[in-house]
Amino acid sequence: MRWPKRQKTRPDPNFANFAENNVSKSGKLPRASFYLSRRFYIGLGVSLFVVTFFIWIPSIYTLNATVPPFEQLQKVKGTISFSGRGYRFGRRTILTKEDGEILIFSCRDYIGEKHDCLDTSRSGKEGIFWWHWMKTHPMETNRRPVQILVEGELVLSYQKAIAHLELSKSFARWASLCMLIIFLGYNGYQYWKERRRHPSVN
Repeated sequence: MRWPKRQKTRPDPNFANFAENNVSKSGKLPRASFYLSRRFYIGLGVSLFVVTFFIWIPSIYTLNATVPPFEQLQKVKGTISFSGRGYRFGRRTILTKEDGEILIFSCRDYIGEKHDCLDTSRSGKEGIFWWHWMKTHPMETNRRPVQILVEGELVLSYQKAIAHLELSKSFARWASLCMLIIFLGYNGYQYWKERRRHPSVN
């Protein structure tokens, strides 16, 4: 008795497509309504770091800064000079005491301002500084003069220094708000571009 030969069958292409679709929906492939590229996440992270480190964190330091009462300020006397070329961030003011000690001062209350306190024509003259420590960034702490007397002339007054700090606080608020709008707008636009570039996979 001879058994009948088994007939060879070819796989049904419709069944193969159906299986592939089921596999893709079973979790082996990402079930997301859209796909975001690695470039998008890198750009988001870099922009968040730059805005936070250079805008928002310095703004927090400026907004929390205060000028101590006048009687609590430190007082020092010496010969005035300047450092640096002053092209981008201005010149720091240097005061050399009679014992040779050198103190460096900065008059900026916000990270984007210049260090200038005096005009360079004051170089070589005797000055008296009333100052306090001020932190404008996690990596920057300066001696901030709030009153300067140069050879008997009041060049910077205590009230003017306080007014300048309030102006810097106002600028810090607007800078933080503007950068927040720019950050959300830019990354929102990049997100929209990613949605158009990578259609739905469901």
